[in-house]
Amino acid sequence: MPKQQREQLIFQAFLSFRPSSTVAYARCMNPPSRAHLAHSLNNNIKRSETSIQTRRKMRTIIDWMMILCPIQYVYSKELNKTFRFRLGFITLTLPSVQEHKDSHLNKHLLQPFLRLIKTKYKVDHYVWKAETQGNGNIHYHVIVNKFIHYKLIRHHWNILLNKLGYFDQTKFKESIFEANTTDVHSVYKVKNLAAYLSKYLSKTKSLSNTVRLTNDRLNKPIQQDDSSYLTDSNGLIWQFRRPVKCKSFGVSESIRTNGISFEQGTHQYDFLTNWLQSNTEKELKPNDYIKIYVHKQQSIDFNKQFLIDTFGS
Repeated sequence: MPKQQREQLIFQAFLSFRPSSTVAYARCMNPPSRAHLAHSLNNNIKRSETSIQTRRKMRTIIDWMMILCPIQYVYSKELNKTFRFRLGFITLTLPSVQEHKDSHLNKHLLQPFLRLIKTKYKVDHYVWKAETQGNGNIHYHVIVNKFIHYKLIRHHWNILLNKLGYFDQTKFKESIFEANTTDVHSVYKVKNLAAYLSKYLSKTKSLSNTVRLTNDRLNKPIQQDDSSYLTDSNGLIWQFRRPVKCKSFGVSESIRTNGISFEQGTHQYDFLTNWLQSNTEKELKPNDYIKIYVHKQQSIDFNKQFLIDTFGS
């Protein structure tokens, strides 16, 4: 008996738009079930992304942040003045030795803080990254698109810290809200924005993420194959900070970590195809299945208008 003829695979052309590039690819519209299974298994196996994949995702986040967060003029009641603002950079720390697991602090410190700034201060777009300090404590970098006075941030963060017992009540009492557990500053220049986002979100295992040790701080001899230590060219010993033992970064739902895909036959696909003809700096073809169109250096306002044009109608 002849084998049952397999169903012919159907492919459809797509364009995936990102602020800095567009990817042309073909998507299988009727993949065989085994392909679905293999894809599912592959996703389960690769739960922890490689550093290259993470950096690519961070680069995409940076691009979207630059589009979604234009320069604005804000008025501060606390400062009684109007000034230019684009993004606020917030660092949240612990005032004493960490007593809880990283995952517990994510759930009972970071997440309540994010919910508060979204509801109380109307924060639409944000990115956060968790790291560890030299003392082993976890701390958080949060980038937001709304101006919030540093005293208010410190006040709310210290209330959450106090609920978890991170303040000595006999020591702080009324001054608990004045404890210096946060750092806040803002930027509005595009160059500064890209540099700051890269610094906060794309750190890898390097000397910038180490703590220098002196011989008297070494508790045991260092083995040559011990990857948690590094000896530089001057013979100085560095110890890599411990990794964060839970989810280490996240973004608001408004920020994409991938591209916006348009199917062939839609007006967005046609619009983008025509736009690429005069706005492509170079084309890359890493394999037979995709082509990458690297955009010319366009202004942020133009790319934002492009998104409005493609989604607005």
